[in-house]
Amino acid sequence: MYEQASHAMLNEILQELKPEIGELRLRHFYTRLGANFYTIHSLFHLLYGERADLKAQMVSLVETLAQRYIERAPHLRKSDLARERDYNWFLSQKWVGMALYCDRFAGDLKGLRAKLPYLQDLGVNLLHVMPILDCPEGASDGGYAVRDFCKVDARFGSNEDIEALAATMRKREMLLVLDVVVNHTSDQHEWAQQARQGDKKYQDYYYVFDDREMPDAYEETMPEIFPATAPGNFTWDAAMGKWVMTVFNTYQWDLNYRNPAVLIEMVDIILFWANKGADILRMDAVAFLWKKLGSTCQNEREAHLLLQLMKDCCQVTAPGVLFIAEAIVAPGEISKY
Repeated sequence: MYEQASHAMLNEILQELKPEIGELRLRHFYTRLGANFYTIHSLFHLLYGERADLKAQMVSLVETLAQRYIERAPHLRKSDLARERDYNWFLSQKWVGMALYCDRFAGDLKGLRAKLPYLQDLGVNLLHVMPILDCPEGASDGGYAVRDFCKVDARFGSNEDIEALAATMRKREMLLVLDVVVNHTSDQHEWAQQARQGDKKYQDYYYVFDDREMPDAYEETMPEIFPATAPGNFTWDAAMGKWVMTVFNTYQWDLNYRNPAVLIEMVDIILFWANKGADILRMDAVAFLWKKLGSTCQNEREAHLLLQLMKDCCQVTAPGVLFIAEAIVAPGEISKY
């Protein structure tokens, strides 16, 4: 869609891209960027339009999308084009799905790859491998307290193993589903570690407070997710000397999507796994993405805008990749997702 304000913004952004990006011939990337930019710009403006650095943040976003497109393998780009032509490919009744923990089913990713013929013989051609990213042992929340978003946990194998699994599945016309935890990180994540050391940039990646005034105000309307094991929604971090929002567990720090840098980081991570060969990405705990004082901090309109924005960004770089979302909400709210 053509709209003057967004078109003018796009022209300015393209002029400010890093030279190593601007000099490349990226025909399909620019075609998709132009087709999706009105929506991307509109959503970004709705979320962050009051910020003085809006344009700089949008330049950073577009550079992230371009860099991940440049890195995308030729066979994945070819798949993107095919799925754009057959845009209802995922609605086929031929897909038969299965979800599993690779360590319990096959030991590790190499073992899972070896068992693909068995799964295919059962009729399974869509495989959801439950969380496999690097987490601290003993504080992993079953794989949902991620210490490193771009590294497979050594207990399951390596990044090369997941790429080999994806390549073999693609040859067998099987779909790979992977989890991306978008709401929080482990307190051992690099961003949290930098925040602990007093880095204001990374403290702004989370909800961090000097005293109980704001946490107590949030607590007035926020329900407890695990009241028996993790009561309250904030944890005192002695090393940082501050309170941090921890909706799920004390070792899971909630990300602050009011900071556009967090969104851009997570879009980059989503595209990283798209480039490793995932066909479908499952977004974890999406109902909790936006926190608003005086609310339950669940199912906010902005959470839906964030999801739309993430998907539109993926449409530019990796349009052949689908999203599914974990919406832990009341039945009446599910249709919104």
